[in-house]
Amino acid sequence: MKELSLHGRIYSPRLVWLLLLFVGALLLFSAHSEAQVAPSHDPSRAIRNVDGRYWIFTTGDGIWAMSSSNANFTDWRVEPTVFPVGSWPSWINNYVTGFNGFFWAPDVINVNGQYRLYYSCAGQGAPAAIGLATATNLAGPWTDQGLVVAGNNAIDPAPLVDGGNHWLTWGNWQTGIDLLQLNPANGKPLNSSRWDLVPGQVEAPYLHKNGSYYYLFFQRGLCCNGVNSTYYTVVGRSTSITGPYLDKSGASVMNGGGSIFLPNRDGRYIGPGHVGIGEGRLTYHFYDGNDNGAPKLRVTTVSFSNGWPVAAGVNLPPQGGTLANGTYRLRNRANGKYLDNLGATADGADVAQWASSSSPNQRWVLTTSGGYSRLRAVTGGKYLDSLDRTADGSAVGQWADSPSFNQQWSLVSVDSFYKLVNRANGKALDTGGQTGDGAVMQFWNDNVSFNQQWAFEFVSSSTSLSAASAISDAGHPAQQLEVTLAKPASGTARVSIADKSGLVWAEETFQGDQHNLSTADIPAGRYSLKVIDDHGVVEERTILIKP
Repeated sequence: MKELSLHGRIYSPRLVWLLLLFVGALLLFSAHSEAQVAPSHDPSRAIRNVDGRYWIFTTGDGIWAMSSSNANFTDWRVEPTVFPVGSWPSWINNYVTGFNGFFWAPDVINVNGQYRLYYSCAGQGAPAAIGLATATNLAGPWTDQGLVVAGNNAIDPAPLVDGGNHWLTWGNWQTGIDLLQLNPANGKPLNSSRWDLVPGQVEAPYLHKNGSYYYLFFQRGLCCNGVNSTYYTVVGRSTSITGPYLDKSGASVMNGGGSIFLPNRDGRYIGPGHVGIGEGRLTYHFYDGNDNGAPKLRVTTVSFSNGWPVAAGVNLPPQGGTLANGTYRLRNRANGKYLDNLGATADGADVAQWASSSSPNQRWVLTTSGGYSRLRAVTGGKYLDSLDRTADGSAVGQWADSPSFNQQWSLVSVDSFYKLVNRANGKALDTGGQTGDGAVMQFWNDNVSFNQQWAFEFVSSSTSLSAASAISDAGHPAQQLEVTLAKPASGTARVSIADKSGLVWAEETFQGDQHNLSTADIPAGRYSLKVIDDHGVVEERTILIKP
């Protein structure tokens, strides 16, 4: 779905979708706010007002706000917006086309009794801007201080007070996460210096300091599609605020690194995003899987273990996803075709797709180490590799075993499927919307398209080099194995032929008591034949395939 390759935030359809979803959630909960989870999208950190109540600002008309008597927001109530609904500072019109008063992703800090609220404005097209408003009471009145920074997708501001140094980081879907230093006296840029912290199509950054480390949280994936959102939060750390930020395995976020902090799915909590840490609480939005994807506020706590942040109540998948090492076939969710190396054995050869077959070209050996996974083709033994390519639409290939990040992939779970995000370029393995056999796989920015989602169909637990390097003898004559059962199987049965290592060389489904199975692509040798139906193993025996 390549129309999503440019991030939805810069287009008015996204704005309409988010507005409808958020307003719908607000209408649903406002009547019974005492008993409901607070609605929210892109929440600020929690901050305490002069009267002791806890506040959060969030995306919405006029900059939507709510407060609670406790930091868990169990008795939240709606508060006045920062700007009257339907009005906004006139300077915004000089930078943003089609702005309508719907502000995004505010964040707020307290500097010597002055509340400084940073907000973002976007409309039609890429140009956006971040502004600043100040007050001595979170209930207002607010005084707008004008522009802080403008540019393509200048959104998601997050300030940090680090002693006498003040900083602002923000998301920029076109060039990544940026950082500038603020003047502590007025909260505006101190100078023209800028630092690029993360490249590419990422957003919603948040900086937090703990001990000697700065922690940079940010989003990968896409927001704003309810339960189909692919947002997930990653984190890197650095001893310098300007970076480089590294993940737990030592990979730089500049090269696709980032340890998962909030997974894409954790029960009802889907597409979590826009974290903030304030008043002893960790806050972020999620799309509620129990409520048709309505955006809501989650409030929990964060602690640090071995120098890394841990969110209370959040269940992280094992490193590299939930898949055990072994041999798999990868079926695309969009078109049902399988990842296939077309029998190629050369370095640099393209990796493509093909309809389901028993060919070893469609078998890949998965091994995970240090939080990243590698995939080795059974045919030829080469590894799935980005080949140093970074552009959207560039071809995916294979290469001999190497320690390069080009061969390392993050497995991101989506429903029962997985996305494969390359560590070197941060792009996802994608069909490019192609449906034909032999179409070469492509790299595209991480998005919600089914083109990027793959079912891992288990073949065996084998990861041995001998099994992975086996190549069928194309010279032996085609054969048909007739499988005859003593009585028909119950429902649909599956027959498979596996070698002694557990690697499956042929597998088909059938109904009845007889089936012909081709052994043309299977090397000569001794194998195990197994038939399984709805009730379990129907028959299992050893067979010999002759050349």
